[in-house]
Amino acid sequence: MAELDMSETIAAFHAQRPRLLQEHGPSWVVFVGADFKGGFKEFDEAATFAVANFGDSQFLIRHTEEHLPHAPLVVVEAA
Repeated sequence: MAELDMSETIAAFHAQRPRLLQEHGPSWVVFVGADFKGGFKEFDEAATFAVANFGDSQFLIRHTEEHLPHAPLVVVEAA
């Protein structure tokens, strides 16, 4: 498995997080690269959206109220 570099995406999340929290409130957000793709109240909604629209790409799902500097990375590969 190739190593994933999500540093650009994570940096974009942290840079945009204050604005996203203000505009969307506490929510799960989806990023592809540095681009915000959507905000959702439930993790399942964010995951369904991300897999349906970006399943072949690397994407990040994080919560706007997340206080941890690092979150575990889960990689799912299609069979």
